[in-house]
Amino acid sequence: MAIVVKIPTQLRSVTGGESETTVDGATTVGEVLAAVAEIGGAWLVWQGVREHRGLAWVGAGTAALGAYGFVATLQEVFGTHTERPVF
Repeated sequence: MAIVVKIPTQLRSVTGGESETTVDGATTVGEVLAAVAEIGGAWLVWQGVREHRGLAWVGAGTAALGAYGFVATLQEVFGTHTERPVF
């Protein structure tokens, strides 16, 4: 399943002047997995340190953040539309 995303005029310089882009279902699933791993990992580390739940929570959070890094590198969308810095 593909989703067509309209790009606002202000952001077209980032995408090379394209007015729309297509996002497939696999990309969306990957984005969701990356988000869950990143947020969940940070939350687990926070619980382990701030709430004194122990090193097991910190270790699980570190593993989840590592998984986030792995999942993020598999995504084609990360970094492909931002060939130059956006400030």
